[in-house]
Amino acid sequence: MFGWLKRKSEELSRTHIAQALEELIEIANRADANIRRTGVVNPNDVRAVTKAKDRLMIDMCGPVPLEVVWKEIIQPILARPNVSDGAKMAITHVYEYMQKR
Repeated sequence: MFGWLKRKSEELSRTHIAQALEELIEIANRADANIRRTGVVNPNDVRAVTKAKDRLMIDMCGPVPLEVVWKEIIQPILARPNVSDGAKMAITHVYEYMQKR
């Protein structure tokens, strides 16, 4: 009876997760580039990455199972050439944290 609502909820959750991932990648890539350029960690970058990680964690609390999030959303994004090592680390930290919850 409410199958359409469940599908819509999952679709919206996937969209939010993908958007949060894109935001985290952009911020973490910028932080990674700053570290490589200056050799030091900028506290503002740390705050921005943490805030983006928090948003991703919240979005991952939706109806889409974590295994599906990993296989269908995160893995394809991590395979992109434009994702820095710092961004990959931040995303992996979020996923691993969510698994332990």
